[in-house]
Amino acid sequence: MNEFNKNVKRDLEFKIAFINEIDQAVLYAINNPKNIYLKNVEYPSNFNITFLDSFIIFDFLIENNLINKILMYNTSFYNRKFHDFPPQTYLLNITYQYSYLVINLIEII
Repeated sequence: MNEFNKNVKRDLEFKIAFINEIDQAVLYAINNPKNIYLKNVEYPSNFNITFLDSFIIFDFLIENNLINKILMYNTSFYNRKFHDFPPQTYLLNITYQYSYLVINLIEII
């Protein structure tokens, strides 16, 4: 496998791991609504997240191809978009407010 393909594979694996990390965090918050979820996460490059109603929509680029993945939950999200964020470490903060799951990504300086 050449170096280019290895980089593409690593990039895809990193983005899939990030999606799984968000999914696990959301499931934790759903199962523990009185707890606040806080964790440092590494946000990938060329990656957008939209929280809309009961869906999370992930859009990202791999080799200039737009890929999306949609996850559905049995709860409602406070509608938010995290688009064009620079790849770096953020604090993922998930809380329930009223009947909505609120997601925040806070820049760590």
